[in-house]
Amino acid sequence: MTYSLISILKSFFAHSKINITLILIVILISGNISVSAQDTPTEKEVYSLFRSAKKIKWIKHYKGRVDDINDVSLSIAYDGKNCKGFVTFLRSRERFKLEGSLNGNKLELRETDGEESVTGFFEGKISDDLSYIATRWFNKSRTRAAEVHLNAVEQEVVIPTNCGNNKWVRKYEGKFIQESVEITIQRNDMNRLSGVLWFKKNQRTFNLRGTMNGKNSFELSIIDDLDLVKGGITGDFISPRLNIIGYYEKPNGDQHK
Repeated sequence: MTYSLISILKSFFAHSKINITLILIVILISGNISVSAQDTPTEKEVYSLFRSAKKIKWIKHYKGRVDDINDVSLSIAYDGKNCKGFVTFLRSRERFKLEGSLNGNKLELRETDGEESVTGFFEGKISDDLSYIATRWFNKSRTRAAEVHLNAVEQEVVIPTNCGNNKWVRKYEGKFIQESVEITIQRNDMNRLSGVLWFKKNQRTFNLRGTMNGKNSFELSIIDDLDLVKGGITGDFISPRLNIIGYYEKPNGDQHK
């Protein structure tokens, strides 16, 4: 003898005060949520791209932007030789399959559409801890290119971010080469930095220009009023601190580290 889900629920709640209509609404809402979750790449879909899911060493999700304009979500897995997954352009909801290789830190992926036609290529590097990807995207004929920077996230991203969420201005005070300084750094886009370095004692001011070269690490050049490089800084943003090392060329030509 078999019973339908509805008849079982009616029988169970017949002697209770719980409204069965409410229970059914909850079930229907849960069903709708499940369907919506299928709109983006899932780990199950990524696993299905491999002949043997047991050989997969890791699966990671990333979020970032193409030329600091288009939000993208990347879900890829690695089996020790091959790298496969999906890239989704979050605003247009276009999704493409990725297949390629990872040799050391060198990442190369071929992008294909739903008809298995090649649409582009990703070529770049992934950090040792797998937390950051810096790559370039090329179209099929390699006549167009774009910068793509991605940070690892806990789960796949389905909603595009605010266009200004990766831009900020921060001010720091402390010691640099044993002198009191004030440093203001502005992040202009996904990896370009600018700012001002002010030596308090001698009241000298320099411009700063550089780039982010990792999730939190950066490189800056110290530029004088004649647009000449007078030093360099490398460091890490560790909120709320700024850890830096570098050198500065004083007016007499001496370099201090």
